[in-house]
Amino acid sequence: MKVVERFGDDAIVIDFCSVLAPDWRRAAIHGTLAHSKHVVRDAADDPGNAEGETRPLDYRVVPGPKAREVVPELFSVYAHLDLLSLIAAEFGLPGLEVCPDDVSGFNVNILVGQDSYYKWHVDLAPYTLIFFVTSLPEGSGGALRFKGSDGSMHDVIPVAGHGLVISGAKVPHCVTPLEGDYCRITIAAEYVIPGQSLEGTHATLSSYVF
Repeated sequence: MKVVERFGDDAIVIDFCSVLAPDWRRAAIHGTLAHSKHVVRDAADDPGNAEGETRPLDYRVVPGPKAREVVPELFSVYAHLDLLSLIAAEFGLPGLEVCPDDVSGFNVNILVGQDSYYKWHVDLAPYTLIFFVTSLPEGSGGALRFKGSDGSMHDVIPVAGHGLVISGAKVPHCVTPLEGDYCRITIAAEYVIPGQSLEGTHATLSSYVF
C-alpha cells in the first residue's frame, strides 16, 4: 500500500490494492449488501451535523460487529500495524490505535440511487479512514467532499481499493448527492491517538447513526 495523494495536513489518499486479494471487491459487495440495515434519519437531530443540514438522510449501514464478520479482510487491513505506522508517520503522530468503540469504530455505509447523499459533519475520533469498496465515474456524484483547514474545497471521487484518511474531527466532510442510479459502498473506520480520550460520546452518535 502506498500514499498516492496528499491534501496538506488534512488528508491523504492510500492505494490498498497491493495488499488485497484478487476477489476482495466481489466478496465485500455481496456481504455488505446482504447484511445492511436501512436507516432513515432527520439530519437536524445528528449531534455531528456541522452545517445545519435539514434534508433527511436515507442510507444503509452495517454496524461494527457485523461489518467485521462480513468483510474480515478489510478489517484486518484497517487494524494492521503497517497501516497504523504509515498513517502516524504521514500525519506526524507519535502513534495511532484503532478506535475502541465496538459499534461505530468500523462500519459499512451504503448510498443507493438518485440524490442519495450524506450531510456535512465532523467525526468524534481524530482520524478516519474512508475506504472505497465501489468506484464511481466522474460526473456521477458521490464524491467525498471536504473543507480543508485553509478553507479550500476538495472532492475525492471513489476508486475501489483506495482510501481517504482524513483529520475527521477537525475537517468537515460530506458525500455529494448521487447523480443517477448508482450504488456507493464505503468502509468508515476510525483511529485514536494513544492516551487521548474521544471528544463527545460515541454512544450518542451510535444511537443516531445505527
